[in-house]
Amino acid sequence: MRIAAIIVVAVKRIFAQQWLAFALVLGLISSIVLVMSIPLYADAVYYRLLREELTETGINETYSRPPFAYMFRYLGSTYGPQEWEDIAPLDTYLSKQAAGELGIPHKKTIRYFKTDNFRLFPTEQIAYADTTDPLEWVNLGFISGFEEAINIIEGNFPAVSPSDSEEAIEVLVNRELADEIGLQVGEENMLFRRIRSENGDSQRYQTPVRVAGVWEPADLSS
Repeated sequence: MRIAAIIVVAVKRIFAQQWLAFALVLGLISSIVLVMSIPLYADAVYYRLLREELTETGINETYSRPPFAYMFRYLGSTYGPQEWEDIAPLDTYLSKQAAGELGIPHKKTIRYFKTDNFRLFPTEQIAYADTTDPLEWVNLGFISGFEEAINIIEGNFPAVSPSDSEEAIEVLVNRELADEIGLQVGEENMLFRRIRSENGDSQRYQTPVRVAGVWEPADLSS
């Protein structure tokens, strides 16, 4: 009986103050619409961006990274350097099994490796590497499909350097860098870096490099 009496009183008040009740209902509706409109708007924006990316990827082959591309990376400077033998099993997994387990078709695998930064010096200045400024901070690296994406404008592709060789490592240099610091094909320089070991000691590492060629992108607009 008490609940029924409360309902009767509430209905009477609504009819007695109809405009106030209408304003309350209108306010509740407005609040619900406002709360729902934000996620709906965000979802619409994300959907439109996805459609634009899918369309651009189909039209423009130079798109930087297609949708549904997965990138896995390891930062040696943060988590510690690794030898190739240590990461070979992971490379095999990512290049053969990962796509199937993710449930996406595999079209291309691109590998990109680079070292930490080294200081580049002329050979005759390497004795003063700790006290003089380098020509430039550089790193050594390679990427899959590099040969098809560039033009050699001077020199040739570098020869493979054995890991136990004391000969200079042959490298390719980007044209902009070569022009900026005056590197020439056949010229030898030294890479220098001080490496701090786990016990806190500082070790000096240096290796000679020889410029085998100068390259530029095959598509200069990319």
